[in-house]
Formats: sequence, structure tokens, C-alpha cells
Amino acid sequence: MDKKPTNKKYVSSIVCIVVFAILLCLTLCERAFDYAKNTTRTKWIAKCEEARSEERSCRVAKEKSDFQKALAKSIMKMQPKLDKPLAYRITESIITACEDRSLDPIMITALIWVESMFDPLAHSNKGAVGLMQVRYTTWKGTPTLKDNGVSAKYKLYHIDLNVKCGTEIFAEYYEKSGYNVVKTLYRYNSGSKDLPESKQFYEIDYANKIIITACNIRESIRKDKEVKVLDHKND
Repeated sequence: MDKKPTNKKYVSSIVCIVVFAILLCLTLCERAFDYAKNTTRTKWIAKCEEARSEERSCRVAKEKSDFQKALAKSIMKMQPKLDKPLAYRITESIITACEDRSLDPIMITALIWVESMFDPLAHSNKGAVGLMQVRYTTWKGTPTLKDNGVSAKYKLYHIDLNVKCGTEIFAEYYEKSGYNVVKTLYRYNSGSKDLPESKQFYEIDYANKIIITACNIRESIRKDKEVKVLDHKND
């Protein structure tokens, strides 16, 4: 008679343990299911984002490629002496350098036309060389040249190095001018950060020539037609 209560307590304990175990299993299963569902959802979102990113990258790459082709086509119209590989190499250097410095590649292309007519071996009697007519004696030893691997004047005849250095000079002047294109172009040409007091900003022939050429290049790319070229004589 004394054993019955003990058996009942024992059975009750077992039942409680079983119920607790079942509830625990259900809770763990529910959490595992939620975790799996959230993990799957997270992975799915990540895959969607990755797919969108790849799509954007492909679209940007195609746009960049199309723009490079159009720009190369325009400069070959301006300078028929350029062969296709050289034109592509020049435009690739321009686009890359402008991306790094957040500059307008068409404006830099116009500047190169006015400075050198796309001749990588161009040199002036003032010591300016290459596509963007960078003066080695002026910039020798500065980070503008040193950081781009230009340790000797002859390296400025390399297309990519010349364009890198030239765009950095342009970007520096552009920032210091308060992002004034005319002041930047005038300083790039003359070295003076101030416009002449006797002239208004729209009377700076060198700047006007580059700005108009840039507009003509842009129009040529948009409509796929010949580029109107101004007299090349520098001021």
C-alpha cells in the first residue's frame, strides 16, 4: 500500500519530463525552422543583390565601352593620323584618369586636342611635352610626378603617365579655383591663377577654344557626326 503513491509520483515525474522534452523539442524545432527560413531568405536576398550588382557592373562596363568607342571615333575624326589602337589607348587613359579625379573626360579630351593635337611626342620650346604638354622642369620632384612614377622627363612621353599627371594638375587647379573652368584652363595655359584684369572670363581665347571644342565633341558623340575643329593656334 505504501508503494502506490511512490509509483504515482514516479509516473507523474516521467510524464512531466516527457512533456517538457516534447515542448523543448518543439521549441528547438521551431527556432531551427525560423533560423533556416531566415538564413534561406538572407541568402536569397544576398543572391539577388549580387545579381543586381553584376547587372549594374555589366551595364556600367558596356556604357563605358560604348563611350570609349564613341570618344575614340571622335578623336580619329579630328586627327586622321591616329590609328585605332593608339586612339583607344589615349581614350582609355583619359577615361581612367578622369574617373580617378572626377573630371569630365570630354573636357580633358578637348584640352589635349588644343595642347598637342593628340600627338604623344609633342614638345614645345618652353619644355612642355606629351599629350597634355606637362612641363617637367616646373613639376619635377613634386608628388604630381613622383607619385605617378615620373622620375625623368622622357617618361612624360608615355601616354598613360602624361595623362595622369596632366589631369592631376588640372584637378588641383580646378579645386583651387573654386571649380571655375575658365580660371582652371587659363592657369593650365599661363600658370597664373588670376584672370587678366583687362579681360572678362568670356574673353579668354584659350579657354573658349577648349570649351567650344568640348561642346563639339559632345555633339559629335551624340549625333555621330564630324567634329567641328577650331583653328589650332595656341594663345
